[in-house]
Order: sequence, then C-alpha cells, then structure tokens
Amino acid sequence: MSIYDKVQEQSLPYYENAKKIKGDEARLKQFIRKCREGKDITVVSIGGSVTRGESASAPEFDYPSMIGKWISAHYGVKCNSVNAGSNGTGSVIGVERVERDVLKYKPDLVIVEFSVNDGENDLDKEAYESLMIRLLTAECQPAVIHLAMCGRDKKTSERIHDEICEHYNVPLLTVKAFMDWVDDSAPYFKDGVHPVDPGFLMLSNLVTMKLIDIDNDFDSIPDTPLPLPNKVTPAGMVDCVAVDVKDIKGIDFGDWTVDGFSTVCTVPGGRPLIITADCSYILIKYEQSDRHDATIKIVVDGDEENAKMIRNHGFYYNFVESFCKKPVPARHEVKIYMTEGDRFQLSTAYLSNWVK
Repeated sequence: MSIYDKVQEQSLPYYENAKKIKGDEARLKQFIRKCREGKDITVVSIGGSVTRGESASAPEFDYPSMIGKWISAHYGVKCNSVNAGSNGTGSVIGVERVERDVLKYKPDLVIVEFSVNDGENDLDKEAYESLMIRLLTAECQPAVIHLAMCGRDKKTSERIHDEICEHYNVPLLTVKAFMDWVDDSAPYFKDGVHPVDPGFLMLSNLVTMKLIDIDNDFDSIPDTPLPLPNKVTPAGMVDCVAVDVKDIKGIDFGDWTVDGFSTVCTVPGGRPLIITADCSYILIKYEQSDRHDATIKIVVDGDEENAKMIRNHGFYYNFVESFCKKPVPARHEVKIYMTEGDRFQLSTAYLSNWVK
C-alpha cells in the first residue's frame, strides 16, 4: 500500500529522481513533530514569478497555497502559508528580502525557488549562499527545502544551488526529473517557464511527498541538525540591506534627479551622482528598458582604470550590478556618470555591513 495519496501518486514515476539532494533532515523532523502535535505552523515560500503564481488560474492554485492546504488537511493543523514570491527576482534581491518577507513570520518551513532567475555566476552563487546562511542561522530555526525549478527547455541555474545545498545539507527537489520524464510538458506550462495549474500541482506534490517521507522515516532521522560548515564563497551579503538610492545619507546628486522612487539621469556627460557610504559591499539595481538607450560609468574610490561600464538597452527588467566587494567595511566613494544616451534609471542600493 502506497504511503502517498492518490493525487501524489501521479508524481511517483519521477519522484525518486526529483530527490536530488537528501540533505540533513533533522529540521524537517522537527517540523513534522510540530505538525503531529497539532500546533499551528507557518510555511513561507520565497522565489520569483513561479512562486508568486503568476500563471495560476486563481491564487489558491499556486504551489505555496496547495502545500499549505495539504498540510492543514493531512495533519489537521492550522497552516499559515505565506507567499513571498516576487516577479523577476533571484537570490541577490532575495537575500535582502529574507528578513522582511520571510523571517519576520518566524517560519517553521521555508521553501526556496530561485533556479530559473539566478544565473550561473559568482554573484548569484554568493548571494544564494548568503541567503542560506541567513535562513539556517535564524533564531526560529526553520527547516529549508530548495525547489529547483526549470523551464520547458530544461535550462536552470540548479548547478550553483546544488553545490551550496550539498555543502549545507539542504534538501533539494529538482523539477528537471519531471521534464526528463514527461513526453509533452506543454499542458503543464503557460509559456517556457511559468506553470499552469497542473504544473503547480506537480510542484506541490514534490514537496508534500518529501514531507511524507520524513513522517514515514521519523524514528530513524536524527533529532539534532548538523553544524554549519565553513563558507564556500565570501558570503558577504549575509547582512545586506536595501535602501532607495535617493535616500542614502550625504548623497550628491550632480546632474541626476529624483523621479518617484528612482534616481535618474537625462544629461549625458553631466556631473556624476556621488555616493559615500561606510560598508563592505555595494550593489545597484537599475531598470533596463527598450524605451531608452544609455550607458553609465561607475568609478569606485577613484579607480578609473577599473571603472565599470553598464549599458541600458534591452527588454524591460530590473538588474542588479555589483561594483564594490570588500572583505571588511570601509568608507567608499562611488561616482556614477551617464556617458551617453537619453535616460538611465537607478532604484535601489544593496549595502553590506552598512553604517548608516
């Protein structure tokens, strides 16, 4: 007799391959213990538009909602399911959001989904490790599952997440196992990456089947989580905070102006925006749009030789660029020039070890 319910059994053909990293299951055991005891629980899902449920037919059919409903029905508990999905975001923005959008709820379980929005680059890898450290060192000690999403073309940034999850013993469930199994994935997706209701059910099944596994193996799972290992990357974004560029104390706007929540320049060759901050890391989020074509030059601490050039020209999106990454906090001066074009728009600065 199957330990899974009839709906979950639809996922049996690929479920074993989906359990890519078993991980340290002690935290999940604590989660299941609380469910068994009938206590109220909180599950927070953080990710991009897939987590947000952009293509679900109704909010109750996104995967965070379905997981919450299943837990409530299966264990007879009140499950507060919080959807912390935000369109077009990856780990760089996620690590700053984690305190405000995740940990403030004191979650018992956190589901992380960033494998389609992250890139296979050092910045995203470091941000993802910083995110994991923040979750695993949180006072509420949540269990963590990484849900590695991929598109219909099977493209994913799962590789960098594999490395970090393996290192930190975080369970990882991969959607690629489903994509390798199904003959035609079109009925499960609205487009190349966003699931429709049957796709969200598949995602929900992967997580809830993992919870049943923990329940079934409860007595053989250790009670105490493994200690955290040494870092893989500098993980310099663990205490990253976000602030509107315009609100940084002591900013010199030069020929840049404030437009709503953003700081913009429409004067090529004009006076630079100058940011002075006591911190270790500085990253900037900027708007890329096919409505404008402009280039900026970023000079940190007067180092013209290693100035960074960024061009704004392409489909509409918000990008984050790093240009100051130091191991210890210090005072840094950042000058941002618009060298050519008609408009460049900055929105948010991400600062680590920032002294306000």
